[in-house]
Amino acid sequence: MNASELLQQAKGVLDANWRGTHTIPAPGLYPHQWSWDSGFIAIGLSHYHQERAQKELLTLFEAQWGNGFLPHIVFNPEERSYFPDPSYWNCKGLCPQTPQEYLTSGLTQPPVHALAAWYIYRNARDKSGAVSFLKEIFPRLTDLHRYLFSKRDPEGCGLASIYHPWESGQDNLPCWDEPLSRVMPVDLPSYRRVDVERVGSQEERPSDEDYDRYIHIVEVLKSARYDDEAAYPIMPFLIKDLCMNTILHLSTRSLYEMARLLNRDTREIEGWLEKLREGLLERLWDPEDGLFYSYDLRRPGHIRKRTISSLIPLSTGVLEKTDARRLLEWLNHSNFCGDCNCKYPFVPSSGVEEPDFQSVTYWRGPVWINMNWLIIKGLIEYDMIEKCEEIKQSLFQLAEESGFREYYDPFTGDGHGAGDFSWSAALIIDLLMSDGVK
Repeated sequence: MNASELLQQAKGVLDANWRGTHTIPAPGLYPHQWSWDSGFIAIGLSHYHQERAQKELLTLFEAQWGNGFLPHIVFNPEERSYFPDPSYWNCKGLCPQTPQEYLTSGLTQPPVHALAAWYIYRNARDKSGAVSFLKEIFPRLTDLHRYLFSKRDPEGCGLASIYHPWESGQDNLPCWDEPLSRVMPVDLPSYRRVDVERVGSQEERPSDEDYDRYIHIVEVLKSARYDDEAAYPIMPFLIKDLCMNTILHLSTRSLYEMARLLNRDTREIEGWLEKLREGLLERLWDPEDGLFYSYDLRRPGHIRKRTISSLIPLSTGVLEKTDARRLLEWLNHSNFCGDCNCKYPFVPSSGVEEPDFQSVTYWRGPVWINMNWLIIKGLIEYDMIEKCEEIKQSLFQLAEESGFREYYDPFTGDGHGAGDFSWSAALIIDLLMSDGVK
């Protein structure tokens, strides 16, 4: 298969998953609109379907809450087989901030949306239409960022906190094992997992024990009626997460560029960027290890697990070049894409030498295209072109041989999780079309 054929296959996945106003992540397993999925999907669409890319984000932001919060799921009311479903979240019944015309979850996800909106403008053929789009979405994006920098950072350190592993987007990353071990589920509602049934293998998904903890954390949040001032002091899981704050930095930088283009006051955004840079370097960077680590607020300190999250802040550009090259050394280490018997030099979600590594279990070892895409962006940031090309070509080969899957076994390259996965297709489109493939 040549690059143009791969590109057409990727576009075909997005076409098949389009639902008229938005794109679902994958048929069967993910029948609703997911927040950060739509952001990555819009990045891919921005190269060839501007109108659809704009619609993707605008549809998502129609379900934004009154306080700026953006839910991680916007439900299709005709699809009732997914759990947790709207009746479980009960957002309308508990929180007056929710939009009454939409059914949503009560958690959020990494805010890739401003980055996606800026991609749409940069790649737009209709620049005047793109500017009109930015004018419409800019205040909504600003409200989301203001929510994250205030309600999710009452300490004022510049970093947003997450309440739940699902808010990191990396549900069962080994980083969460110790914080979750302190969550003691009690009085859980009865529920039936749909994810295991639809994937067909318990091995590929989070454990039942972890799922009980996930549901307990949501129950705590519901007890606070989704009110951050009430929830923040009582949430048993409270983390300054690397993925959330890496993507928050990238999107805040894009929001700043939008503000300049639209002649908006940039002072508030500049303040966010400066505090976020300080937070990443002072709270999450470990100069001795040459790695970033998430920070646990409930048992204060770094969560010292070597996962792909430790590497993705390379994309923010906050490190000096000497420190960035120290981080690059980890990419050549056997824990990641060095001499570790992985099929190609891509980066697995967890270090392969870590005791809790599992090659086909969701975020405990498989390769995810979106995380490798962030690392590629970081390598470009520091002109590390050779390693960038190695990983990029590996992702192309992975998609060609195993299709656009949710995640992949790093040793065999076999695809796992959902098939025809939208963000895998979208980000391959971005990498191919950025290289000039048509």
